[in-house]
Amino acid sequence: MIIPALVGGVAAGFLSSLPLANCFCCLWIILGAFLAVFLYSRDLAKPLSLADGLLLGILSGLVATIIDFFLSIPFQAINAALASRFLETLAQFTEEIPFNWDRWLERSEMARLGFPLIFFTLILRTFIFVGLGAVGGALGVAFFGRRKRGSVSVDSKVEEEKEK
Repeated sequence: MIIPALVGGVAAGFLSSLPLANCFCCLWIILGAFLAVFLYSRDLAKPLSLADGLLLGILSGLVATIIDFFLSIPFQAINAALASRFLETLAQFTEEIPFNWDRWLERSEMARLGFPLIFFTLILRTFIFVGLGAVGGALGVAFFGRRKRGSVSVDSKVEEEKEK
């Protein structure tokens, strides 16, 4: 169960940390957990339970949090430039942007918050990614949790007995 969760979490964390692709980070986390359930269910002869899917989703969400946290560090400058460009464009079309809004994007203003901001972001990201991973795991069970083709279920055996 660990290997599929690692693969799904690394894929989701990597995609969530990329500039512009991180706009869809919620989708990547759900799809990463979905991938983990798919990889885990490939070799199982029995159907997956919802608890298995939720556990896989939670584990892949935790892995994605760690990967995203460390990989997003090198992309901070690119993300800050994109956010600055977005706010500059937004400022051209509205008059209700607060005074000195551009100072918040400067590193000197954000550097004052330092460790508390980083810690708060990590905790918040962990809760969000674990929750979305659980959703992806549950969706994965809905798609891949059924019996494999060719396996005989109890209901089909009962119907065969009734026909005889």
